[in-house]
Amino acid sequence: MRITPGCRAGLQRPGCCRLRLTLLSCVWCVSWAVYAGPPIETDDPDTPGPGRWEVNLASTMEKRASFWEFQPLLDVNYGWGERVQLKLKPRAVVLDEPGAGAKAGAGNLQFGVKWRFVDQQERGLSLSVYPQADLNPPGNSVERGLVADGQQFLF
Repeated sequence: MRITPGCRAGLQRPGCCRLRLTLLSCVWCVSWAVYAGPPIETDDPDTPGPGRWEVNLASTMEKRASFWEFQPLLDVNYGWGERVQLKLKPRAVVLDEPGAGAKAGAGNLQFGVKWRFVDQQERGLSLSVYPQADLNPPGNSVERGLVADGQQFLF
């Protein structure tokens, strides 16, 4: 099957238009998934730029039966040079379990360094690596059941 530019000759071929519509739909869906940004657990490859700050504020809430958990999220990023970003993500947790009452305190701290090693904006291609560490906060949040004990390393 030959597909012509603009689908001029292909308008008479139902398969051509269906193929283009399918491809366009896939590109549209992928474009939404690619541009997810902070403070979501995925991130874009860009950095704020040298000496610039990027601050994101959001929250998550989980409700199951009579249990609910609320986490305000602060995501602070600093551009250290053109292609490097330093990240600090402190968290707070509000937990309300049946019979235990509501309790609040510090959540895990997340530190990270993003390095954009490919930057070809003219071609629409940027790639980065973003190692991060999720560490327990100082204090008694682990003993109070607000966070799980231990560290997590993400790459």
